[in-house]
Amino acid sequence: MSALSLSRTHPFSTEELRLLGQLQPVLRLGDERQVEVGETIGAHLSPRERQIFELLVRGFRNEEIARELGTSPATVRNQLVRLYRKTGVATRSELVGLATTRLLSLAAAGGGR
Repeated sequence: MSALSLSRTHPFSTEELRLLGQLQPVLRLGDERQVEVGETIGAHLSPRERQIFELLVRGFRNEEIARELGTSPATVRNQLVRLYRKTGVATRSELVGLATTRLLSLAAAGGGR
């Protein structure tokens, strides 16, 4: 939800909050079942790319990811570019959207662990 709110220029409406509330259990499903990141987005990622991806979908900004991983924001930016290429997306929003779509598909199909 943090990632969604970063791109907002105005507060969520009551209806949007209701819909986001319904989506939260599905998003938590990935955490609770510890869905493999590679399965979720359909790419073979390095351990570092997996860490970055997990922090990114939790709503962390580049600076926060860098601080968490003990690296520089420039390094995080470079690693994100590689991650985008591997997954076929151009932006962090697309990557989060791709992950969410895959998680929803897994949940609807009864997939996961």
